[in-house]
Amino acid sequence: MFLEFIKSLVIPIKMKKFRYISVLFAILIFILEIFLLSLPHNFYIKSNHERYILDKAYIANYYEIGDANVYSYPLKENKTNDFQNIKDSEYHIEENKMVAKTKEDIRIYNVSYINNEEEMNLYIVFDVANNMLNKITEYQDKYLEKYPDETKNDAFYISQFIYIRSLRENIEGETLFEEYNKKTEKELDDELATYTNFDLFNIEPTKKDSYLLLFTENYLLTQIPIIEKDEVTYASMSVEYASGATLDFREVNNIDEFGKEVCEGVLPILFNQDVNLYIINVVFYVILYPLIIVLIMWFAMHKNGVLKRFKEYYNVASIASLAPCLITFILSWFINNAIIAYGIIFSIYLLFCYIKINSKPELID
Repeated sequence: MFLEFIKSLVIPIKMKKFRYISVLFAILIFILEIFLLSLPHNFYIKSNHERYILDKAYIANYYEIGDANVYSYPLKENKTNDFQNIKDSEYHIEENKMVAKTKEDIRIYNVSYINNEEEMNLYIVFDVANNMLNKITEYQDKYLEKYPDETKNDAFYISQFIYIRSLRENIEGETLFEEYNKKTEKELDDELATYTNFDLFNIEPTKKDSYLLLFTENYLLTQIPIIEKDEVTYASMSVEYASGATLDFREVNNIDEFGKEVCEGVLPILFNQDVNLYIINVVFYVILYPLIIVLIMWFAMHKNGVLKRFKEYYNVASIASLAPCLITFILSWFINNAIIAYGIIFSIYLLFCYIKINSKPELID
């Protein structure tokens, strides 16, 4: 009897007897599958720790820096390894803020190293006193005093351009107020397209594929190049320390340990984001996706098939989902984001089940 029950869960024609079960029971099956399919993902991430980091584009290239030298930027004629300056500053997060041994001006460092046989050019910026943001805000307040009809957001937007120009041209930003007040929205957008976060610190990258790590008082920003057919654009990820970052550079002894600390420090945040996104994907593939597939197949088959009502198609789909769920559950222990396989297997298997059931005369039931 038990064997017959198991067969009824996997053999299409035997599934037909489940078409009259309560829809609530069918929904319960799908809900239990969400819980089941969410379990292996956490285990996979924790057991593939290093691989998980190396799959994250925004931090992957900082995990293996090696024994490279760190130079202060702008580069001096007599270059010396300045990593000790980073260590002596004792940067660490305290009460959700990056603090240093003393409040300081902006400090910029440059590191060149080989990663995956490619030369990496990394700029590390510490602005834990928020010098850059404070200066932009100062320009914003003065700009609003002169042009009170401007909105606060527009004034801040323009103040960033003024700040960048003041650094580049070594001039006082207030002399640019009138010029920028006359610019059209299109002119501002065109100018924005020419800037990256490097410009906020007057950095001129030595290579087009340069990277940036920026530490402010409240957040870490990492900027990476996206290279397509010799055209380089930059993508950025911002991580607030209040979200759970655990950065502490007081015990690192070289730039390689520094890079690993960056990756490990933001990992809890990335992990939580990844888990939440995975659960959303599971909900889509287990709850919404079957509804869409069942609706399409019901619309195409119900007139000439054994199954007639939408409820019958949905109930059979809940039973047919058990085998794909089990297969995906096993795959998820070894493959990241295996939930995609659930959608593929479920669609093919459910179509097969519907064809088999609807091809048999009603008298066979």
